[in-house]
Amino acid sequence: MHPQRRFLLATIIFAYLVIAFLYAFYTPPWQVPDEPAHYNYVRFIAETRRLPVLQTGDYDQAYLDTIKARRFPPDLSIDPIRYESYQPPLYYLLATPVYWLARGALLPLRLFSVALGALLLLLIYAVARFTFPGRDNLALGATAFVAFLPQHVAMMAGVNNDALAEVIIAGALLLLVRYVGTTNAQHEAAERRRLVILGICIGLGLLTKGSAYVLLPLAAGAVGWRWWRIPRATRPTLGALVKSMAAVLIPALALGLPLWVRNMALYGLGDFLGKRWHDTVVVNQPRTVEWLAQMGLTAFLRAFAETTFRSFWGQFGWMGVLMDGRVYLFLGILSVAVGIGIVSALPRVQRDYSRFPIALLALSFLLT
Repeated sequence: MHPQRRFLLATIIFAYLVIAFLYAFYTPPWQVPDEPAHYNYVRFIAETRRLPVLQTGDYDQAYLDTIKARRFPPDLSIDPIRYESYQPPLYYLLATPVYWLARGALLPLRLFSVALGALLLLLIYAVARFTFPGRDNLALGATAFVAFLPQHVAMMAGVNNDALAEVIIAGALLLLVRYVGTTNAQHEAAERRRLVILGICIGLGLLTKGSAYVLLPLAAGAVGWRWWRIPRATRPTLGALVKSMAAVLIPALALGLPLWVRNMALYGLGDFLGKRWHDTVVVNQPRTVEWLAQMGLTAFLRAFAETTFRSFWGQFGWMGVLMDGRVYLFLGILSVAVGIGIVSALPRVQRDYSRFPIALLALSFLLT
């Protein structure tokens, strides 16, 4: 990397760390969405040396509404807020030593997530640089966009499993785009080794957050695409393709299996994610059907689009702290301009047929 590019990347990451620290320091306790429930997950592991089990009563909509409306006063405990206890455990296990060292203080746990966010920026830069070789400015721009997106920084400065999930997804995406973008033949053992590493990375994602499950079809599709793109005369056999698929999927599924068995033993056969039991426990939460009945389809779609747009750029607290309306107007104009730029750039990307799916992989991550 050119020294100037290295300096700019370091500047972006340093600026992110400063801003994220300020978010973590000045955001009042528990004012990051779902933070009390994530914190209680870490605390349970730290104090009992066991994983929590989601139980009836771990979600109380009335109590949650009250404590949020009063902005989490000291006389209302966060102890009953435990509805994230069904989540995969990896983030919480890694955060537990921080809890021990900090004696349960909130800020160090928030800074643990901030540090993961810095690692994420390095991975995003690497993904963009490999996807568009020779265009370091584009890679720096993508990194800066993620680093300074207000909503993203706010989430990275809270206690939740999003930061680790994004790091693992970005790491797997980097392995994927490198694999798809490599056309030269490699030693079979070396290639299998790369695929096993990818599978382990995906497996760690399965142990972190449900959003990482998208990596399974992405990996299978990438392996199939690369096999199909090899000229027919030198293309490996279908048996070789199956072995490549197995090299990714077997370690990924092997890492996820113990968690799935545990969940099915606790929450019922077939509920390997614990999601059905979660939906049973989380009662009285506003649901789409109820909103449709109250608002009507047109008003619901308008509110959905408006909330989605605002929460992408910045709608803080528990969705109750908005930016100035003029800021959203400016961001709307900016979004339209960016959309036009992306559409106009697609023909240039398509000219390099081999890199088109790589660009789509990278874009799919940036939009999640």
